[in-house]
Amino acid sequence: MVQTFSKDVRPAYGGKFLNFAMSRNLKGFEEGTWIDFADVSDDVRIDPGQSVTIQFSSPEPPGLVECRAGAETIVNGSDEDVPEALYSLLRGYDEYLHGWTIGPVDKLKNLSPDEKTKYLLDKLAQFRKIGWITDEAAIRYERALKRAGINGVLNWLDQDIKAQQITPEVAALIEGM
Repeated sequence: MVQTFSKDVRPAYGGKFLNFAMSRNLKGFEEGTWIDFADVSDDVRIDPGQSVTIQFSSPEPPGLVECRAGAETIVNGSDEDVPEALYSLLRGYDEYLHGWTIGPVDKLKNLSPDEKTKYLLDKLAQFRKIGWITDEAAIRYERALKRAGINGVLNWLDQDIKAQQITPEVAALIEGM
């Protein structure tokens, strides 16, 4: 599942996936629009540790959004209710693995250059916490952003990805500004 803050998000993948919006009435899914998706092909098996890429497209710039992953559990009975003891063992949405990714955030498109710089400065600590930027690079980026705004770091992105100082997510956020 991935969170978005845009009304214009389209699947951009080639596989057989079913996608649908999660209800805002569910705990943890109140903010933004959450898109859930599932592989509906018969021949694909996703094993633990395997990487799967799902792409969505949107005209909105990328921002930091939440994502969650879990396995759907379906209990088929013989036309009877699932016993409460069994039902309580099934995972709830709040127990899904939780993380961060980039996704469309429509409010970012109207920010001034100073507001975009502030957005990035505000996110640097979180980028460090989730492992998207090294401590050394975060200090360098903070200084450059304060001094020259986004233009102060644009030339570093390719070399910092190659040197594993930042992840492609950080570069995409900065370039998307």
